[in-house]
Amino acid sequence: MADVTGLKHRVSSTIRWMTFLQEGLNGNPQTLGLAAGDAFQKCLEKYGIRLLTMTKAAGEGLELRRGARPVARRYYGAPISDWANLYVQEQFRPASSVKRSRRIFRQPSSREPASPA
Repeated sequence: MADVTGLKHRVSSTIRWMTFLQEGLNGNPQTLGLAAGDAFQKCLEKYGIRLLTMTKAAGEGLELRRGARPVARRYYGAPISDWANLYVQEQFRPASSVKRSRRIFRQPSSREPASPA
C-alpha cells in the first residue's frame, strides 16, 4: 500500500502535466526535454489523452485540422535526436481521399491523348 507522501507526489505530478497540456491547448506550448517529454506522454496516456507527432499521424493516415497548434514541443533521443511538435489526437482528422489519390500514380484514361514517347 502506498503512503500519503507518494500519493501527494503523484497528484502533484499529474496536476503539473495537466497544466502543461492546458497551456498548450490555450496556444502556449511548453518545451520538454527527453525525460520530461516521456513523463508527460506517459501521464497523459493514463487518462486516455494521446499525443502524436506529424510523422506518427501521417503514418496512421491522419492530417492536421486547419488552425491546430502544437500543445508541446519535445526532444526525442537517438536514433531521432531531434525536436518535434506534439498534438493531441483530437486535432487530427482522417486524410482526405483527394490528397491520397494524388499520391497514387494515375493511369491515363482512354479520353486523354497519350503523351508522345
